[in-house]
Amino acid sequence: GTISARYHDYRGEATTQITYGYLHLDDGNLDLAASRSAAAYRLGSDKKDTVLKAWSRILQSIIMSAKVEEQIVERSGPRRSTRLACEYAREAVEFAKETQNQHLIAHALVVLGSAFVNEGDMNGARSCCDQAMELLKPDIRDQSWEALQVLRAKLNQAGSIEGILREWSRGSVGSRTFQQITEDFAAIVIPKVWQQEGRKISRVAARLSISPKKVRRILRNQGIRTDKD
Repeated sequence: GTISARYHDYRGEATTQITYGYLHLDDGNLDLAASRSAAAYRLGSDKKDTVLKAWSRILQSIIMSAKVEEQIVERSGPRRSTRLACEYAREAVEFAKETQNQHLIAHALVVLGSAFVNEGDMNGARSCCDQAMELLKPDIRDQSWEALQVLRAKLNQAGSIEGILREWSRGSVGSRTFQQITEDFAAIVIPKVWQQEGRKISRVAARLSISPKKVRRILRNQGIRTDKD
């Protein structure tokens, strides 16, 4: 960063800000990460550099998605982070497509797909995933490829849940008893509610009117380790 500033290399300065942003993100300091990514975007915008604007928006979308996944509620409402994650990612895709850089376009699409998952738009997420798969080379296992695998795993998990619920709605339950179906449903719902309730077993139990012991058992059966609260 110092060297870039000395030689007035705006792209070097912006890249340094983005790198700092990812380091703060990994460290869990989302506010500092957001500040760095905003600084990088300003530099890219001032210089009309679409590559920098795309990478900055990608990072900003990832930060907003992290807030959603960590249940960090903004003052303006719980949906703000979800909305911003999608907006930033859409802009990143638009900027990336102006560059004709297929790798950058693919990475932006993966980030948009992840934002769509948090928004509940699985069709949009699958479309982004399919487009990114066409652009990324399978023999290059870089950060974009790894992010694509994470997105595919999320979609596969969502698809399996959707498939189960769809079969149940048709009355296709196989040889399973009502008690077994109830347990299956609890295994789907309770981990989601546990995340929404700040990973507090007592709050899940109160919200669903079930015993904390059952909540703890379901989470344990799903391989989720919890601390008693």
